[in-house]
Amino acid sequence: MNFKLVTQCVDSDPNSNCPALKTLLVSSEDSDRSFSRFGIDECYIYNPTTNHYVKLPKPGIVNGVPRFIRGVNVAFDHAKFASYSVVCVRESAVSSGLMQIEIYSTTSREWRVSGDPFSAKVDFDYGVYWNGSIHWIQYMTGEVLYFNVDQERLGVVPMVNKPKPDGKWGRKLDYFGESCDHLHLIESYDSEIEFNVYEMKRDYSEWFVKYKVDLTIVADAFPEVTSKYAYIDRVGYLFSVFSLVRGVKEEDSFLVFLIASRVFRFNLERQTFEEIYEFATSVRCPLRFMGPCAFEYIESLAGV
Repeated sequence: MNFKLVTQCVDSDPNSNCPALKTLLVSSEDSDRSFSRFGIDECYIYNPTTNHYVKLPKPGIVNGVPRFIRGVNVAFDHAKFASYSVVCVRESAVSSGLMQIEIYSTTSREWRVSGDPFSAKVDFDYGVYWNGSIHWIQYMTGEVLYFNVDQERLGVVPMVNKPKPDGKWGRKLDYFGESCDHLHLIESYDSEIEFNVYEMKRDYSEWFVKYKVDLTIVADAFPEVTSKYAYIDRVGYLFSVFSLVRGVKEEDSFLVFLIASRVFRFNLERQTFEEIYEFATSVRCPLRFMGPCAFEYIESLAGV
């Protein structure tokens, strides 16, 4: 079986609440396009370890008419529950400017509408499951919306509280994801080789600085991280964060990031690094606007 479009994450830590299942969406449209702007033909839950999958009823059907799907995500904590739910965000039948949530559960084996239509400007293509909720971010502004699956309610996460940049330019959100039951966000500037890793408190009261990262030693060893921005006649730093992995011990936590064709692992406590892979050619990563380029993975026997 061939799948054209794949979304959702799997995680590398068995204690993490990020599912070891994937949502796979199949569209008859050009595979280079985002599925969220068009209808989908088929929706599957897939376990890559067992190679088992189940086809779900097509979401987003209102009175026999398919609505545009904005995003589909799995809500599954395999450390706590044997079953999973799937959350679909689609265009509302009331107005194309409003969103509507549908939920699929393994008990009912069907989609049902949850809550009222709502407006939001976040990117529903990529959701992060943490703290019993699915989280979506707006990569341009850093705004975060979440949906608590058990309570079926929406909430807003406060934005990162940080001082205004002094002389910095090229702001970007490099990473938004979960590891070992911690939600992280990384914001950096093209003009800087140092940045902070933020973590969200479980009560959603604030983001706090968990790690301070300085990649100067990497830049010294690999000058290709620097790039000339001709349109502003400045030299900046060009890298993409693939993933942040929290270890059982703090000294085992690390970043995985890309510079040109090289992939590096950077220890967040020791501030040391090693090259772990090199692609044949440079990789262009659309991370800052479209979510991550890589997903963590563990083997799991979770049923579908």
